[in-house]
Amino acid sequence: MTVQSSAPAAISFREPEAAFAGLSPEAAAGLVSAASDVALILDRDGVVRDVSVSNGDLADNGIGDWLDRRWIDTVTDESRVKVEELLGAAFKGQASRWRQVNHPS
Repeated sequence: MTVQSSAPAAISFREPEAAFAGLSPEAAAGLVSAASDVALILDRDGVVRDVSVSNGDLADNGIGDWLDRRWIDTVTDESRVKVEELLGAAFKGQASRWRQVNHPS
């Protein structure tokens, strides 16, 4: 299975604080889920703490088994460097470029 991570939008919202400030956690979760096939909530150690899968076919691929595991331990060997780079950029508050991350199916 392939999971893709998007780079920042080519055109970003001008005032995201104003547009999204009133969102409840449930509304924010719904927005993230609707905008992606797979969304992961990771802690500072890169451990998957929560997951949303919007595609039923993907949900049948064991993604729920990633909970409480390090994300890097769920990917194929050739994707480990990509995950390290994505996590490194995220934890520094930096934008990262698009990546294709493969998981064993």
